[in-house]
Amino acid sequence: MYGVLIFLSSNNATFSSAQTTNRSEADRQALLCFKSGISGDPGGVLGSWREDSLDFCSWRGVNCSTTLPIRVVSLELRSAKIKGQLSSCMVNLTSLVRIDLSSNDLSGSIPEEIGALPSLETLILDTNRFSGNIPRSLGTAASLRNVNLGRNALSGVIPVSLAKVPSLRVLVLSMNNLSGEIPVVLFNNASNLVTERLNFRGNQISGTIPAAIGNLVNLTQLSMDQNMLSGIIPSAIGNLRKLIVLVLSANRLAGEIPSTIGDLPQLNQLSLDDNSLSGNIPASLGQCQRLNMLNLSVNNLDGSIPSEILSISSLSLGLDLSYNNLTGMIPPPNWKT
Repeated sequence: MYGVLIFLSSNNATFSSAQTTNRSEADRQALLCFKSGISGDPGGVLGSWREDSLDFCSWRGVNCSTTLPIRVVSLELRSAKIKGQLSSCMVNLTSLVRIDLSSNDLSGSIPEEIGALPSLETLILDTNRFSGNIPRSLGTAASLRNVNLGRNALSGVIPVSLAKVPSLRVLVLSMNNLSGEIPVVLFNNASNLVTERLNFRGNQISGTIPAAIGNLVNLTQLSMDQNMLSGIIPSAIGNLRKLIVLVLSANRLAGEIPSTIGDLPQLNQLSLDDNSLSGNIPASLGQCQRLNMLNLSVNNLDGSIPSEILSISSLSLGLDLSYNNLTGMIPPPNWKT
């Protein structure tokens, strides 16, 4: 009986060792497959990625786990000047937590398979030449917290599947060729998308700003400038009490500036310039005592400049009310020097 127990234990140990080796070798092969998609490496950053090198954890840009089985947990090749395309074989790096391939010359589409990585938390691919649609599969990546796909040539619409990611904190899609409307479903349930930073600037997004955006109560930065957004600025923006940056410049927004913006005690930058906003400047903006930049220029605002605005002592860093229909006297400012 004891012999049987010892025999089984030995088999289990052998199986476990083989399984560990197989997983590690699968990661090494997946990395070599990634390298095969790279057509240019002028800096030689992938020089250590050799077929005859078994110690893939020492390869540049590769970080591994410290416990068995040894697995690749992050791939970081920021500003490496590499050129080429991403291979779908990256899906075999099933323990990846972080991918940062920003500021390179990568092109082609982002593999749909990337959403199948079960542990992926950070995906940073900004400042490349990726084209095609944003993978809808990202909505199945339950661990995603930080997605930055800015400064590429991505097209199509913002996938509604992103509303299914429960842990998303940062979503940057700026400076692409995205079109269509902002999916309302992204904001319908704050527990599904509790974002800290939302950046859609520099696209061709149309339609209105959903009033449901007021559900994102942990939002600190909201940038939707340089698009084709129309309609009004929803008063629900006043619910975003943690907001530090609000930039909606260069759109087609109309109507009055919501007085509820004055309910944002942390607001540091407010840029609503180059729209078609009308009505008076809300005196309630004077409650934003942390503002150091206020730009309401190139609109159709009328009436006088509220004295409350010029009582904001930190505004010496930037106040632009030019190209409006404002009248009356300019109240003396109360700015720090």
